[in-house]
Amino acid sequence: MKKIIIICLLAFLAIPVFAQQVGNAPSEFKIFKGWNLVTYPVFGYLYQKDFFKNGILYVLNPIDKQYYGGKGAKNIQERINVMSQSYDDDHFPMLGFWIYSEKGLDIQRAEMQDEGQDQNSLKQLYGLYSGWNLIGISSVMVGQKIVDFKGDCDIKSSYFFNPVNQSWESSRSDGFENELLEDSMKGYGIAINVGKDCQFDFENNSNSGGTPPALPN
Repeated sequence: MKKIIIICLLAFLAIPVFAQQVGNAPSEFKIFKGWNLVTYPVFGYLYQKDFFKNGILYVLNPIDKQYYGGKGAKNIQERINVMSQSYDDDHFPMLGFWIYSEKGLDIQRAEMQDEGQDQNSLKQLYGLYSGWNLIGISSVMVGQKIVDFKGDCDIKSSYFFNPVNQSWESSRSDGFENELLEDSMKGYGIAINVGKDCQFDFENNSNSGGTPPALPN
C-alpha cells in the first residue's frame, strides 16, 4: 500500500515542479539558455525584436515530418515559405517552434499578442496529423487536460519539453495527456503522437458532464 501511495505522489508532483523551476510570474515568460519549444506568439515577438538576425529556429511540418528553418532571419523565412507550400500557414498558430537561445531571456506577456487571433478561431486550428505533432500550449488549453479536448484523436503518447532540464518529460504512467496544463506552461510546447489525422474539440469537452465514464475492463 505504501509503495502505491509513493508512486501516486510522485506522479502528482513531477510536472507541477516545472512551475517552481520556471518561476514565471503571471506577467512574465522565460526563454531558457539552450533549446526552447514555444508557441507562435512567442516566435512572433522574438521575430519582431530581431532575435533571429543570427538566431536559430526550426518548425516541424506535421504532414511530411520534416524540419524547416535554420539560422538567420532570411534563411528561416525562406524555409518556412517552402513549408507553406505543403502546410496551410493559417494553421501556424497551433504549432510549436524550436528556438535556440545563447542566454536566458525574460519577456513581458503583455508585449506578446496572446494567441495572435480570436480565441474561437484558434480552437478550430488544432488539426493533428498521423504520427508526431509539435504543438504549443495556448490559453484555450490552460486548466484542462489534453484528454478533455482530444476530440477524435487517438493519442498514442505525449510529452512536455522542459526547457529547464532540456528534456522531454511525462510525469504520469498513463501519459502527459492526463496531466493538468498549468498557466506556467502556456507559451511552451508539447509533442503528441496520434494514430490518425484528427481534430481537437474544445466545444464538446469530455470533462463537462454528459455520459458517465465507462466501467473498468
